[in-house]
Amino acid sequence: MFIKKFIMEEQNNLQPEENTQKNIDLIEWKSREFQSQKRDWKWYAIVSVVLVLVIALALYFSQWLVAAVILMVGVVLFLSNRIAPRMMNYRIDENGVTINDHLVEYGSLKGFWVVYVENKVYLNLISTTRLAPVITAEIDEGKVESIKKALGKSIPELDEKNEDWIDKINRLLKV
Repeated sequence: MFIKKFIMEEQNNLQPEENTQKNIDLIEWKSREFQSQKRDWKWYAIVSVVLVLVIALALYFSQWLVAAVILMVGVVLFLSNRIAPRMMNYRIDENGVTINDHLVEYGSLKGFWVVYVENKVYLNLISTTRLAPVITAEIDEGKVESIKKALGKSIPELDEKNEDWIDKINRLLKV
């Protein structure tokens, strides 16, 4: 009984916790969902020849499933250029980073870095989710410092990071 009374008194004497949220200025911008690559007829010719050779090789070794998968990959590659990127709305505030209407809280972000690639600037966020480990968004060069300052109040900036290797491969292969 005495211990219960002591705990109740201690809880009443505690002062309210300070607000742990940092004052972050609201930053908003729009960007395309992904970068579409310009493909000329040479790209289509080279990819077609490579796909036909790989399918022929798979059929020669009686690898029917491999041949079917390569054929489907080819169809996806040829149709993927017809998909137009959507315009995405990005917002950074004291709650986290909002992409369209989806809030990514600071607690689900490990860090961030900014990359300069081919006269464009990209913000990369490392997420704790497995399906989207790196979130990439194109930003205006004029907003780089304000974004770094705002995000730096809640998550660490990773200095030694460059462009993600998947992004390098995609840019090289124009996919």
